Amino acid sequence: MDNFLVAKFQFEIRYTYILDFESHYKSILSPYLKFASGMQIHGQGTRNEYIKLLFEEDGYSIDCRWDRMVFVYEGEINNLKKNQSALNKIFFEIFDQISSLQSFGKITNYLIVANGVKLVENEHFEELVEKFTSHYLSDSANVHFDGDNKDSAIIVEYNKDGVDVTQKFGPYNCQNDIDKHDLLPFNMEEDTKLKKMNGLIMQLKFFEETAFINFDKTTVLIEEMNNIFQKFKQETEKL
Repeated sequence: MDNFLVAKFQFEIRYTYILDFESHYKSILSPYLKFASGMQIHGQGTRNEYIKLLFEEDGYSIDCRWDRMVFVYEGEINNLKKNQSALNKIFFEIFDQISSLQSFGKITNYLIVANGVKLVENEHFEELVEKFTSHYLSDSANVHFDGDNKDSAIIVEYNKDGVDVTQKFGPYNCQNDIDKHDLLPFNMEEDTKLKKMNGLIMQLKFFEETAFINFDKTTVLIEEMNNIFQKFKQETEKL
């Protein structure tokens, strides 16, 4: 049984402020409401007014704001690479219309965050913490910790081809970390193993300051995330 899964994928495209955003977004988004399960309008009547489209049955939402678009997804991330995925057919379609506005300036950066969890059967959380600290932290590092080390984590940061990559990994507590990291924003699977099993979690972030991002580039980034998660999965087999 494969006990590795990716929980909560978040993708943001940030751009310069669109000062008249509230005058345009409703006409852009109206055709997509027939697909949505609901919507929320925040900051109505202010320059920060924005809308969130909810597609809860399909496990995603889209925030459209005056300075960014945000895609939050719960499910198999490989499905996002398909041409007919919501990421391509709805999120990027909406973004193409927003970026075509006369008042649109430029893209400034993007951010992708995903959480990969390696679940371990019949393992108490305290035992996982002990295995993690003894395997990844030196004795000299451990002596500086106070308390029980339950929030121990390792952070690795580097730049690859202009993309800032952050890997943060440590023990996963099924009692606390779902809420702590909002891992199940749509609760797609009520009986999910995430609620029952402890393990190890890696939060993976990609950030790049760039004036260009599209669906094809995003699928390449998702595949790179998959590769990193695969290495994480293999490495944690040693514990």
